[in-house]
Amino acid sequence: MPSTLVGLSPETTNNSIFASGLNNTDLRGLGSDRTLVLVNGRRFIAGAPGSGAVDLNNIPTAMVERIEITTGGASAVYGSDAVAGVVNIITKKEFDGVEI
Repeated sequence: MPSTLVGLSPETTNNSIFASGLNNTDLRGLGSDRTLVLVNGRRFIAGAPGSGAVDLNNIPTAMVERIEITTGGASAVYGSDAVAGVVNIITKKEFDGVEI
């Protein structure tokens, strides 16, 4: 999606000892703290102490079925966490077999 930016790039900047290995999303360039991340319609925990940004590495990619993004008007429904928008990650309901 063109309006999505990398929220934090710890490979090139280590401003905080807690930032190592985080993968955040930033909608419309307003900051990772202003983008609400939901998993199956429910709020997900923050990835760094003192921050509201979610570490997307905590969600296994093998479990992701699809991702829904809402970029405007979400703060009226979800509050100030969703000023930039909402990323809703829908996980798979059933899984049989092995995936490599």
